[in-house]
Amino acid sequence: MARAMTTKNEQKSPIQVIERMMKLLDVLAEHPEPLGLKQISQYAGLHPSTAHRILSAMAADRIVDRIEPGSYRLGMRPGAR
Repeated sequence: MARAMTTKNEQKSPIQVIERMMKLLDVLAEHPEPLGLKQISQYAGLHPSTAHRILSAMAADRIVDRIEPGSYRLGMRPGAR
């Protein structure tokens, strides 16, 4: 299956970032135990650097918890409504 060529701006669209974030959240929701970055990126089908960048942003907002360097699980964002 051939993929359509995309421009750099299309690759970084806000919608694509949200889709990738949701993939990562789905992976973490399916695994209650902390997972390593490599596992998470494989399960989500993302490059490890992409997964790391998105997970780091989510960890800053406590959406995910960074247990130790390179290990993550779902977090509990304080004050979430």
